[in-house]
Amino acid sequence: MQTYKVYQLQISDAIYDDVNLLGHSGAAKKHPAYEARLAVQFGGSEKFEPRFLEHYSLVCEIDAHDLEHVFEIGNIGGGEIRQIRRMHSISVGDIVELKGRHFMVDSMGFNEVMV
Repeated sequence: MQTYKVYQLQISDAIYDDVNLLGHSGAAKKHPAYEARLAVQFGGSEKFEPRFLEHYSLVCEIDAHDLEHVFEIGNIGGGEIRQIRRMHSISVGDIVELKGRHFMVDSMGFNEVMV
């Protein structure tokens, strides 16, 4: 087992209020964190840009055998999650770090991203 760090975009209620007022593209122009959210949610690692990393927060650490095991624990349970801050289940656009290497959850599997 190894310890993996999970990073997620944290979108505030105020940003979601702007989504309701300005629409997705308007909110993305006003809030870089929301721009990052839209890009990776629909484009995964292909749309990831290193500048997006500043909008990610470390949300938990998980001891797992591999990336698929991290995904399983983060969605179904069956292991210990050391939660650091509010988080949602692991999904497309989240980043999992192991020993300085960063992997984005894509619609099918994981792809390494350069940060």
